[in-house]
Amino acid sequence: RRAVHRQGGSQRGSLQQTQLTVPVPGGSEPGWRTVPLQQPDGLRRVRVSPRSFAMPYSLQSIESKNTTPPEQVTILTGGVNVLVDGVVLGGEEGVGAIDLSADRVVIWTEASANGQFSPEMMQRPEASFQLYLEGNIVIRQESRFARFGDREVSSVVRASRAFYDARDKRALILDAELQSYVPALDAGVRVRAERLRQNSTQSYHAQNAWFTTSQYGQPGYRIQASDIFLEPRPTPLLPSQIDPETGVAVPQETYWMTALNTQLLVGEVPVFYLPQITTPVDDPGIPLLGAAVGQDKIFGTQLRTRWDAFRLFGLQRPDGVDATWALQLDYLSKRGPAVGTDGRYSGVDAYGNNFGGAGVGYYIHDSGADNLGADRRVLVPSDPNRGILQWQHRHFFEAYNMTLDAELGGASDRNFRESYRERDFDTGKDLETLAYLRQQPEENWMWSLLVRPTVNQFENNTAWLPRGDLYFLGEPLLGGLLNWSSHSSAAYASVNQANAPTNPLDIFSPLPYYTDANGLVAMSRHEVEMPFNLGPFKLAPYAMGEAAFWSDSFTSQSIDRLYGRGGIRGSLQFGRVF
Repeated sequence: RRAVHRQGGSQRGSLQQTQLTVPVPGGSEPGWRTVPLQQPDGLRRVRVSPRSFAMPYSLQSIESKNTTPPEQVTILTGGVNVLVDGVVLGGEEGVGAIDLSADRVVIWTEASANGQFSPEMMQRPEASFQLYLEGNIVIRQESRFARFGDREVSSVVRASRAFYDARDKRALILDAELQSYVPALDAGVRVRAERLRQNSTQSYHAQNAWFTTSQYGQPGYRIQASDIFLEPRPTPLLPSQIDPETGVAVPQETYWMTALNTQLLVGEVPVFYLPQITTPVDDPGIPLLGAAVGQDKIFGTQLRTRWDAFRLFGLQRPDGVDATWALQLDYLSKRGPAVGTDGRYSGVDAYGNNFGGAGVGYYIHDSGADNLGADRRVLVPSDPNRGILQWQHRHFFEAYNMTLDAELGGASDRNFRESYRERDFDTGKDLETLAYLRQQPEENWMWSLLVRPTVNQFENNTAWLPRGDLYFLGEPLLGGLLNWSSHSSAAYASVNQANAPTNPLDIFSPLPYYTDANGLVAMSRHEVEMPFNLGPFKLAPYAMGEAAFWSDSFTSQSIDRLYGRGGIRGSLQFGRVF
């Protein structure tokens, strides 16, 4: 009761009870009568079956005349399954079926004409139907209105005892555990509650509850609250809707969650506390996206937070662009404070062309040392100001079958990425700054233009300033007797040898085939083949030739090359039908 009082009391439903007035036909003087609103048409279907078809349930049914009207009380034991269709939940009619299973079930319904219990019954929504369940309770609900892509989202509740009133939309579940899938998190979630109540069609109350995405029996982290309330509230900023039955303006409503005495627990240690949280369920509006606490020998005690930058700075998301932008604020006790940002975006430009991209930036004032394993255990950076910047963008020009890729990538030193973004260092793309434009006017030929300067002087790389390529594939000659393919390119290239680290403990071995050189690089390769079939074999005699030129080399001398070869290629296809 104290929690309900603190929460602010229950809210009224959006549709207020009212009456329609219609004139009485006939008569010289106008008379009036009232017509009460009727409940929506629809039937509730109930089916009772054994939990296991190998073991039928035991049944005892009696008619109780202690109530008005009389009730049929049915006790079922030995494992029972109850399937209820056409239930009204959350203000929606017929959201789907509720499947309830338990070892023991008691059912209260209106007394039947013959005084017997029927395992399948059709009821109007106002008919009495109550359930008490006990022992190994499993409740499944699948909503036709809750979907993720092409998949319906279902939830499973397990409990020790439960009571459910289908007519009054009330329920009480003890020792409840809810397992469901949340599309926004792209993960399964678990909710445990000592008591879970449904107070009305749209009002819920959980007591001594916790929430986690961990699937372990004893989760390593969870969000815990003494009371959680879920109920609809009017949204004053949205225009009211008109009730077609009454003509009365009805304010639009949004589900709100109120949590009391909220804690974030890591193990059994509380690391965050708020006495009360009130937020919309669909869009909480909280800028904090996540927080993590850690401890290790390399970074020390770590506090990492992630924030929604649009909400934090009060910015509007760009129109027509699906964008996310996050801000990171971290503190690492052995390294120092850090700030970062990352985001993704996709959309369509004013000319109907699709585009998308992603970026990340991170800065830390590093007062510690890198530990990269083996013989690189203590590497003190030459400059405490360290960071990384990486951005990738792709733009499609569909009318011209053209694609533009742009990248920006740079790091403060050779070891930053390996130390702070190890997974990206092991499996991600190299840090590059480039612009790459390519077009395929026809199916069998294309051209491309690449500009890629050298940004990270601590890496071995080749700069193209610029490079152009032209490709032809399988161009028919002599009426299709021959096929011609070619690849030609011309570029100004600059080979960059990585700068050696200044720290003598940072082991570095220069590659002998990398030396500073730059100049013209050009080549043209052509191939002609004559494919034909010989029985089941496909044969193709061919001749290939290439001419290439480098204006600079390891010896500071120009190099040219003429290369040719010929032969016959063959292939045979075979398979088996199973």
